[in-house]
Amino acid sequence: MWVHYARNHTGFVLGFDARAAFFQESNRILRKVIYQPGPKVLAEADMNVCFYKSDEWLNEQEWRCVRSFEISESRAVEIDPSLVTRIIFGSRMETWQIARIMRSATVLEMIPRTQFLLSSPSISSWTIDNRPKTMSLCPHCEGDGYLMRD
Repeated sequence: MWVHYARNHTGFVLGFDARAAFFQESNRILRKVIYQPGPKVLAEADMNVCFYKSDEWLNEQEWRCVRSFEISESRAVEIDPSLVTRIIFGSRMETWQIARIMRSATVLEMIPRTQFLLSSPSISSWTIDNRPKTMSLCPHCEGDGYLMRD
């Protein structure tokens, strides 16, 4: 996930509360991805194809939320900040970017209900460790810095 979706650990990942009503509204479908060796072949175009992926990505344990849109409908989706339960920062993310996200989380009143984690490659396996951190904006940096504790 980090290499392919978050620009080689320089991005971040948002975790959502999958039990929230948002994921059932407007004909949305939330399901676990099904991993298999070959592509799913369907007789007709079908939204279910969105839930299949190569078994090479099994370690992601991905869930997807999909819905269909009318041709005239906007594809923009507003995500209420209360849906975010965690923010995982990539191990190579720039400090100014983390500070900017912390500033946004503060303005959107996401603290303390949002868990902050810092990812780092494991030293003992081919996995990524996501360690919880206590984070806040630096009171002396005029919004351009943050403080982090284990």
